[in-house]
Amino acid sequence: MIRKLFLFSGGAFVLSLVCLAGAAALVSNEVGTKGWNWGWIQDGDTVRFRNGPSAKPEPNTSKTLAWSGGDLLAVDLPADVVYTQGPAASVTITGPQSLVDRIKLENGRLSIADGADHKESINFTWGKDGFDARTSHEGARITVTAPAVKRFEMTGSGDLDLRGYDQPSIDINIAGSGSVHAVGRTQTLKLNVSGSGDADLAALQAKDADVSVSGSGGADVYATDKAKIDISGSGNVDLATKPAKVDTTISGSGTVDQDDDN
Repeated sequence: MIRKLFLFSGGAFVLSLVCLAGAAALVSNEVGTKGWNWGWIQDGDTVRFRNGPSAKPEPNTSKTLAWSGGDLLAVDLPADVVYTQGPAASVTITGPQSLVDRIKLENGRLSIADGADHKESINFTWGKDGFDARTSHEGARITVTAPAVKRFEMTGSGDLDLRGYDQPSIDINIAGSGSVHAVGRTQTLKLNVSGSGDADLAALQAKDADVSVSGSGGADVYATDKAKIDISGSGNVDLATKPAKVDTTISGSGTVDQDDDN
């Protein structure tokens, strides 16, 4: 009797494994050929779930805005923003339509307008290229061309890429976990990083740099004449050059490093 029970249990276990393997194969084949989509939506106090084609990410669309920023470009949304210095001002936004429709530009500040009818959502996609999750605030790419922006502000988790910069001065302020990358030249650089943000400015050639890092953020900086560095916390500053004069103040476990090859 006991032997029969063991045989029965063993057979059931093997059958379960076969069923699971078959289900996994079907799911794998389904994912590989059609993909898998699942969505989470919050509408007021109600949370809804959806799957299948209705949960697929929206197709992308584009719109243009008139530049109104003067010497300020502020990024207050989780987007990939590319700024290029040029004589003809323009702003182009690309991304899911429901997101693009809500992005606004006021006095040089890019942000998202959350209307009363907006529903927070997260889309999960699993296909042959892997797994991806995107919120209703993510997925926008913004290109800005303007002649004379000198002040840049990054709030939150966005990415800002500065190309062809050539102005006497530049002021960059990062608050949060965002990142800024810059290529060009300037006489005077002022950089403030608060939080865990990152500034890759090794390709922005400056004579003087005034750098402040508060938190766990980091910065790569190019300065030939003078570098003033103030770190509070565990942040890090890498000097891509050896300035003639370096003034350093560190409170915490932060570090300042210099490139030995320069």
